[in-house]
Amino acid sequence: MLSMCSWLNLSAQLPLKLPDLLSDHAVLQKNATVKLWGRGPGSFELKIVASWSPADTIRLQIGAECSWVTSLQTPAEKGPHSIVFICGNETKKISDILLGDVWLCAGQSNMEFNYDWGINRNDSNYSIVENNEIRFFEVEKNYDEIPVSDCRGKWVKCDPVSASKFSTVGYFFGKNIQQNTQTPIGLIGAYWGGTNIQAWMPSAALPPVSERQQGTYIEPYGWAPKGISTLFNAMIYPLHRYSIKGCIWYQGEANVDWEWNSYGVLLTSLVKSWRHLFENPFYFYAVQVAPWNGYKKLRAAALREQIENAGRSIPRYGSIAIQDLVPDTANIHPDRKREVGLRLSDLVLKEVYDQSAFQPYPPSILKVDFKNRSALATYQATGALQAKGTNISGFQLAGADSVFYPAKAQLLRNNKIEVSSPKVAKPVALRYCFENTAVPNLFDKTGLPLKQFRTDHYIIY
Repeated sequence: MLSMCSWLNLSAQLPLKLPDLLSDHAVLQKNATVKLWGRGPGSFELKIVASWSPADTIRLQIGAECSWVTSLQTPAEKGPHSIVFICGNETKKISDILLGDVWLCAGQSNMEFNYDWGINRNDSNYSIVENNEIRFFEVEKNYDEIPVSDCRGKWVKCDPVSASKFSTVGYFFGKNIQQNTQTPIGLIGAYWGGTNIQAWMPSAALPPVSERQQGTYIEPYGWAPKGISTLFNAMIYPLHRYSIKGCIWYQGEANVDWEWNSYGVLLTSLVKSWRHLFENPFYFYAVQVAPWNGYKKLRAAALREQIENAGRSIPRYGSIAIQDLVPDTANIHPDRKREVGLRLSDLVLKEVYDQSAFQPYPPSILKVDFKNRSALATYQATGALQAKGTNISGFQLAGADSVFYPAKAQLLRNNKIEVSSPKVAKPVALRYCFENTAVPNLFDKTGLPLKQFRTDHYIIY
């Protein structure tokens, strides 16, 4: 009996475990050194064979802690490919792998928003077409007080069912990039409605304000985790070995009434910490929060400004404004998510994929000259600005008393706008659409709206 037990112990083998990210239908980053990792029996040899390079077998010994990490060079050929893992008497195979570009789609409810939230499925613009070269991996919702090694989820091919369950912004972002680059696109969704930016950051990345003080500004409620680092630990940290091209970020609503004047510092710290963790200076593109009438006065406008100005300190970063894509400012979840995804992807196609056919930059005010009873704004745009509607809305002027009043605007030649108000005899400051619910109605020939703008630097309370 003793000899039989000894034989069983010698022949037994811990199972080889791969993370859910490394599974059938995955998209791996092309032309990159990607990491592979997992768990297995300590001291056993592991052999890894990729179908694109079968002669270059990777051999490594699993450590005593029963975990392993290695690297693998990927080519440009899209596939499909496979990877075989051989360890002792066990063999695992990952099949139908595509090599392309991987993008992380992260944030709160407006990124999480999918077809089941209220998309009009009868709108032909929102039709979903099966596409084998778009794949989704939605990270299962989870939170933890310490970083965890793995997350749950699975890679699925794009079809009407899978795409309708994934982020609508993410789907149309990936669809537009895939169509214009003919590159397989992998989309990883990590989002949770109602969550603040602090939950998505490692605690070490918080600015030099004590965690205790940070915590006092976190609005508690029971249906979403808002504790510092809880979502970073459980939904971002497990992804850090996976090579990605970039990230799109749609978050900020939960921070408007708390960090409206400091969100840019938090966002900068988040991006830097994620890039450090991933050991990858990946691209990062953010969506400025939409107009909503539930915020306290001017704070959403201030936070939009924070998101845009974060580009001054974050390389390989961009942001888009979506104030014109809101049909109802009483709805914090505007449903024109296709347009948000397209606007993001147009910017990425221009800046990341060097596709010159795209012009993603909105018109903007360059300078303002104050003369007598009016202000003269000079703008840059693709073609001349045109107003939708009979009156130009959104302009405000203030005098030395810093009180802003609605102002009348007139489009002039040579990219000029004259702005005046009977209540401001000598203007010293001008704002355009710098309000929580401001929806612009000036557009250039690209169809993009004139950007939110202000000349003043008054503190927003």
